[in-house]
Amino acid sequence: MIAQESAHAVAEFIGGRAMETAPTWGQRSIWKALGQLAPNDHFLNMRRLISLSERAGATPASAASAVGTVIERYEALRTRYETPDGRLRQIVQPSGRLDIEIVDAVPGTLERAGVELRDRLWRRSFDHAAELPLRVGFVTVDGRVRRIALVASHLSVDGYAADTLLRDLRLALLRGRLPRFTGLQPVDLAPAEAAGTATSARAVRYWTDQLRAAPVTMFAAVGAPADPPYQRHLLTCRPLAEAALSLARRHRTGTATVLMAATAALVGRWTGHRRVAMHTLVHNRFRPGYADVVGTLVMQGLLVLDTAGEADLEELVPRTRHAALRAYRCAYYDPRERDAATAELSRLRGAVVDPHCCFNDVRLSADDAPLPAGPPAPRIRAQEHPAVMHCRFCVELHDTPDGLGVLLTADTRYLPPPSMRAFLRELAESVLCAATTRPR
Repeated sequence: MIAQESAHAVAEFIGGRAMETAPTWGQRSIWKALGQLAPNDHFLNMRRLISLSERAGATPASAASAVGTVIERYEALRTRYETPDGRLRQIVQPSGRLDIEIVDAVPGTLERAGVELRDRLWRRSFDHAAELPLRVGFVTVDGRVRRIALVASHLSVDGYAADTLLRDLRLALLRGRLPRFTGLQPVDLAPAEAAGTATSARAVRYWTDQLRAAPVTMFAAVGAPADPPYQRHLLTCRPLAEAALSLARRHRTGTATVLMAATAALVGRWTGHRRVAMHTLVHNRFRPGYADVVGTLVMQGLLVLDTAGEADLEELVPRTRHAALRAYRCAYYDPRERDAATAELSRLRGAVVDPHCCFNDVRLSADDAPLPAGPPAPRIRAQEHPAVMHCRFCVELHDTPDGLGVLLTADTRYLPPPSMRAFLRELAESVLCAATTRPR
């Protein structure tokens, strides 16, 4: 099944079903986001890097065979997307080939070669009508595959699904084959969603009810854009991670909820809005039958919180937990219906209703994982700045070599770079203060 040629290998997949159907709700949502980010829509691509030991003995042929096995298992990886009549369609290929680039690393450059290959594959937009939504590259040393770079289109795979692919690829490398997947595929979800009008209507009603009582938007313009106009700054601090974990255990919740509460409190304080509205991403895997789906189920959730000018987080964390659970339950809907409802609300309020404020937890590590030895004091560093941004303010939680990282991306017309750094410092201070104060 594998033909290895100079500087590349080929993974073949055969025996699947040929299907064509309407897109899922998640695919519609991502398709819209891709259009908003074009021509820089590669920022939505999923990227991962697998490390293999020399003892694993993976050759380009055996590794390509494992890739083909995973593609056969999940239809999302062999789906093209076309708009023949202006409407998006998902088309599953029953068989085909995937070219895999091979890079031979010289001694001492293995890790760098893997990262460079992964990021080079990531920086290209996908031609969804002409190519598979997956790119793979191998880094070899002495003929053995030591790194596997995977890049997948967000139209077919979300972060949860990308991690499932890594797990299954490792199993395929170890065992050679995988059992046939019997769970839901994206083409199975589309007709089920078409019949789920009550689910969508309930979620859309929640959105309109919440947005009706929220500010039209959270951030107002404060000046001219900086250079570059969209910037990212990363906060790392081991005591912050420890404090967030301490508060989470005190309130029997997760660190994401603690940091979401702290972020909401600061946004309210900085903007003067008592009610804070934030978008967040919801993976929707808690729905019956959806736990093993490899596809794009992630959708935008809406959290609206009355911060009431809280001086500490003791009361706000429990309220944030309850508000977040409501947001998660109402984050599965037909995006066309949600957009129509918010457009009508905007018409009634005389302004575009959109928080333009986001909070997302994109970490892979769990709260019970050991904390790395990060910096003892808050450290803020500029990151690679995005070329385009369709939000104004976004806080993300990331895994970093120093442990928990709080990444703030902002449109500098609404939050200038000095204010971005000040916001991160104040966020760390508020969590540290809450963790060291005895609850009332």
